[in-house]
Amino acid sequence: MVFWHYQAAHLRGVNRVVHVLSGCTRGTSGNDEYEAKPRSDCYDGGEGDDLIESNFNHGGHFTAFGGPGNDTMNGGWWMDNFDGGPGNDKIAGGPNEDRLRGGPGDDTIHGGFTYDNGSVGTDRMYGDDGNDTLIHEYGSADMTGGRGADTFRIESRFTTPNHHGGTQRVTIRDFNKAEGDRIEVLHAQDGNLSRSLNQFMKSANIDVDLGSLGSLPAKQFVQADGSLIVR
Repeated sequence: MVFWHYQAAHLRGVNRVVHVLSGCTRGTSGNDEYEAKPRSDCYDGGEGDDLIESNFNHGGHFTAFGGPGNDTMNGGWWMDNFDGGPGNDKIAGGPNEDRLRGGPGDDTIHGGFTYDNGSVGTDRMYGDDGNDTLIHEYGSADMTGGRGADTFRIESRFTTPNHHGGTQRVTIRDFNKAEGDRIEVLHAQDGNLSRSLNQFMKSANIDVDLGSLGSLPAKQFVQADGSLIVR
């Protein structure tokens, strides 16, 4: 699980917000810190650069809105529904089916990983307007960058099906070379690079419309470190 590093000591006027067991809590216009508690919770950070974290270990779901500002949002073990709002946000899901939306701004969204069984467990990531980075680690993911020069980064190795019996699949909805989008596939040396780019993506369970790029040899896009970059 990825947690974004966040130094609260560097903020001025940090506000501690007392958690509630139910309902929706709203932060202040300053830089708030909030930790959700089980089972279900809702939080609206409001203005400011907020730190919002989930601490669910046994069921429940967490819905949170970052609001205007450069927010940091970290998901927990169960289902997270995050919307960063305006600003350059850092959003990380946890090991379950999450809905992660960056909102306007240059956001970094990490889907975490999912323990799916082949029918559930897909992280859905939406960058919205701005130059966003959407990162897939493990499990299944559905990624939409939105307007702007977006990066779709796929970090998992080519291991399907996963150890829970499900099939890992990544879907990229709106790759647009004209907007400056790029796809980064780490560990591409594990795939069959003798194929066309379309065939390579299909073999890796990556669903994406590459247009005319897809007919080119996959090995043409491999970098010195073994990663494959399409742009």
